[in-house]
Amino acid sequence: MESSKSTLLVFGATGRTGRHFVTIALEAGHQVKALARNPGKAQQHTNLEWIQGSVTEQLDLDEYLRGVDAVVCMLGDAQQQQTRSINTEFVQRQIPAMRRQGVKRLLYQAGGFTRRYKERLPFITWVLKNTVARRAGLLGQHRD
Repeated sequence: MESSKSTLLVFGATGRTGRHFVTIALEAGHQVKALARNPGKAQQHTNLEWIQGSVTEQLDLDEYLRGVDAVVCMLGDAQQQQTRSINTEFVQRQIPAMRRQGVKRLLYQAGGFTRRYKERLPFITWVLKNTVARRAGLLGQHRD
């Protein structure tokens, strides 16, 4: 039995994890729409549509979500997230748009050292987060 192919809207498609995800999705035969600040530098493929923009801008999310089966978020801008919760702000706009367009699937990939909702981190993970992540300037991403 052959699996059905989906149309995916990917945010963070040019990042370290996002690039790999897009490649795997395309190899599996899915259609991919991807948002990027500079799509000219990104890979090209017949099943890949690039949308120029940033999640920090006012986007026409309803337009981007039309005909999409699932949304994939792999966002992370450590520099901006030191002073602003850009992912939180974006998701607060994204979820209502997904509901309006009837998109019911969301994959949100969070960074390492992230705790589950309403749970505490295991002690060793907490120590690593508060040493390694702090030193690398990644704590803003974890707050976001």
